[in-house]
Amino acid sequence: MQNEINSGDRLFSPKNKALTVSLCLTCAVLIAVILFFYWCYFIPVKGDSMENTVFDGHYCLVQRRTFTLDRGDIAIIDTATNGEEEHIVIKRIIGVQGDRLLYMRSADNKTVDLYICKNGETNFIKLDEPYIKEQMLPDDKNPSHNVFIDKNGNVIKLVNHIANLETLDVFTSMPTLQSFIITVPDDSIYFLGDNRNVSRDSRYYGAYSLSSVKAKVLLIL
Repeated sequence: MQNEINSGDRLFSPKNKALTVSLCLTCAVLIAVILFFYWCYFIPVKGDSMENTVFDGHYCLVQRRTFTLDRGDIAIIDTATNGEEEHIVIKRIIGVQGDRLLYMRSADNKTVDLYICKNGETNFIKLDEPYIKEQMLPDDKNPSHNVFIDKNGNVIKLVNHIANLETLDVFTSMPTLQSFIITVPDDSIYFLGDNRNVSRDSRYYGAYSLSSVKAKVLLIL
């Protein structure tokens, strides 16, 4: 009987307890890793369309399940169309459903500013975009960049005061602007690269369905 008791004592010796704790911790870490990679993964970045936020060769930690998206978020989007293979891009979300966007050349006609009327609001305001690499340059191939070029100078006056105009006033004073206002459809996003002058984004692709968003960027490495 004494031998059996002594044998039992050895089973619960400090050495065996440490081994048990170590095995539990290892299992916990493995489970955590599996869960982490079920929800998240790392993706390499190629190209310079998101400078100076994300550079070629950087890695992004992204969330691929149950994420929410808002203006300013950086997302991984599949822009493939017409049966093409997957074509993944990384861009910043500028507009969400119901938002209205308007490109306008600056008063000196040298750069392009972006204005937004958020869903549920009535005023267009100029976007404050400290994250872009440089000011957007006019692109004659993109019709939306030619907004507010008016031979009589009326457009320049409107540019200087648009932040104080309600949407209705914009339509009333210059009905022709309606064709230049970009409205983001339901369950869709409008996205741009931070390096506007080299990026190919919603200015060319248009708005994309939320279903095309594959992941949301959490961290840039």
